[in-house]
Amino acid sequence: MANGFTINGLDYFEKLLFGIAEQKMPQLIKEMLDQLGFYLLREIKRRTPVGYGRLKGSFTRGDPDNIWEFDKVGRNFILKVGTNVDYAELVEEGHQQHERWLPGTFDSSGKFRYDSNAFDPETGQEGIMLTEKFIPGYHMFELGMDQLENYAPAYLKEKLKEAFHELII
Repeated sequence: MANGFTINGLDYFEKLLFGIAEQKMPQLIKEMLDQLGFYLLREIKRRTPVGYGRLKGSFTRGDPDNIWEFDKVGRNFILKVGTNVDYAELVEEGHQQHERWLPGTFDSSGKFRYDSNAFDPETGQEGIMLTEKFIPGYHMFELGMDQLENYAPAYLKEKLKEAFHELII
C-alpha cells in the first residue's frame, strides 16, 4: 500500500493562475486606487470650510485646480490626489493673520464679502480692519488621510477577495 497521492498538472494551473492575475491586476489596482482617491477627496472636501469655495471645488476630480495623477513606477502603483489652490496649505495648517485693511462690503445678512474694488465715496474706503492673530488650520488633509487609513484595509481586502473569486470561477 502506497502512502500519499500525486496530482498532475498543478504547475500548469499555477502558471495559468499567475498569468491571469498578471493581466488583470494592474487594471484592478488602478480601479481600487481610483475608489480610494474618490473616498479621500470626499473626506477632505467634507472637512473644508464652506467659505473657501474655490478650494472646496478643487477636491472634485476634473476641476481645473484638482490634482489626480496615476503612475506606475516599477511594481509600485501611485495615485497622487490634491489641489493646486495656492492658499490650501494656509487653510490646512493655519497661519498668522497680520493687521491690515481688507476691502469689501457687508451683504444684507451682515456677512462680509471680499471685494478688491469696494470703495465708499463718502469715507474713501469700504471694508474691515483685520487684527493680528493666529488663524487655526482645519487639517482636512490630515483628518481625511486618517479616515482613509481606517477605511482602506477592509475595502482592499474585500476587493481582492472578489478578484480572487473571479479568477477561480
